[in-house]
Amino acid sequence: MESTAHHGNRRLSKDQEDIIVGVVQAFSTNNLPLSKMQIREAVANRWGIQVSEPWVRRFLCRHHLHLRTRRCKALADKRQGMEMIANVKGFLEELTDFLKTHHFTSSSVMNFDETRIVVKGGNLTTQRVFDTSKERANASSTRNSTVASLLTFAAANGSIFMSVYVLKAKFDEEGGSDVNFALQRATKVTRRSWPRFFTWTDTGFVNAELFGKIIDLVTEEWTTRNPGLPLLLFGDQCSAHMSAETLERALCRAVYLFLLTANAAHFLQQLDAEPFACFHHLLRATNESYVFDAILSGHATRNALLAAAYHSERWAFTPQVVSKAFITTGLWPLNPKVVLDRAFENLGVVAPGVTVRDEARLMAAETIAAARRRSEKTAKGVSSVTVAVQRGALHSPYLLLDAARKRAAEEEAMSAQRCARKAARMEKKAARLQSDQQAVVARLHMTCRICDVSRHRGGGGWKVCLCGHWRACPKCKDTQAAGCVIAEHTVSCSVGFEGASK
Repeated sequence: MESTAHHGNRRLSKDQEDIIVGVVQAFSTNNLPLSKMQIREAVANRWGIQVSEPWVRRFLCRHHLHLRTRRCKALADKRQGMEMIANVKGFLEELTDFLKTHHFTSSSVMNFDETRIVVKGGNLTTQRVFDTSKERANASSTRNSTVASLLTFAAANGSIFMSVYVLKAKFDEEGGSDVNFALQRATKVTRRSWPRFFTWTDTGFVNAELFGKIIDLVTEEWTTRNPGLPLLLFGDQCSAHMSAETLERALCRAVYLFLLTANAAHFLQQLDAEPFACFHHLLRATNESYVFDAILSGHATRNALLAAAYHSERWAFTPQVVSKAFITTGLWPLNPKVVLDRAFENLGVVAPGVTVRDEARLMAAETIAAARRRSEKTAKGVSSVTVAVQRGALHSPYLLLDAARKRAAEEEAMSAQRCARKAARMEKKAARLQSDQQAVVARLHMTCRICDVSRHRGGGGWKVCLCGHWRACPKCKDTQAAGCVIAEHTVSCSVGFEGASK
């Protein structure tokens, strides 16, 4: 039996040590282990008690079965902070005002979300899709082995309204493609059956055009099954979901798309809670047996993976799991307190409390804030430079900075020279264009107006065109001598033309 007595000189109480153990374990679980220095700072900031490094070592010895220490880095700014809390509060205010004038049943409130079905190392796993050009932290890339992308529409009453499998294919210029696909045998119609659709894109993910077609299909199915009833859809702010044309078409048919706060889908998205977790667990459990059976029977492995996903979807998305996810997130029935508590817990911003859990969360938030301050302070004192170095050579930091400044000056001078050369080329091109235009006008004026073939080549004497009907005035050089604008040349020009005509 563990003794409850403690030494009189002990710096922290048992509850305080439990708080530190919980904080360190929480950071370690999220791949952000704390260092000894950060533990000392956390104790000083929370309780104003200065502890030494030997004390931290003795503390680790007392809890050696549960704790290990390493360095910590700050979380991304978009994932935590009071700004995100303010965004969540604004989202709740808008949703509350919206529900005051619109009424929905549990079957008419749905959440749609996309998950990837991928293969890596012989295992089938799923990952949430935020953006095709980005990756989540501490997650290995499996995009090259994507089998399909699953888009699910789940209702608050626990039923699944529709599922869409998005597969990858290469299309020709006309937008067609030949694909090998094996469709699973349709199940018997029961209360737990729902329609499934298959589609192909260039990337294997939902884009804006395809999402618009999916929403049109959802509205048609909904109006057919429930005529006259409105529909509320919760989704994330993926770029493919924010097309103005799609939203407008949905509103015209009483379908309201309510997009969750940006960077908050990991704790507000209903399908990201327990439904996808169960789907992930069952998928990995059934994948090996399906693939093994396909190899032994000589069938395509890809079809076996799709079959595993198909059956895992049926087993995972039970009414109890889906309805519990809506209640847990607090979006339906709407419970602002639950939503804010989840936001505070996931974003690391909490108010001081009296329980051990509240104290641990506050200490974790303070540790994250301290790490961010240190990172910003370090970034201000670091000079990032680019220099050319030789292998195995020793360089002084002052020489490196001088070389970097010299290189920057050379690049700036070269940039100025390139700009000057470009401006000179533009001026030369403009001058050449202007001279070409002037030459065209001159050729037009020196062309015979009668035969439109011969041109006057210059000179002081009279020039007679081969057609015999044209002369040039030696004084005004007018090719239309009969039309001289100078009065004293009119007689001579007329005489000249008359002589030419004779």
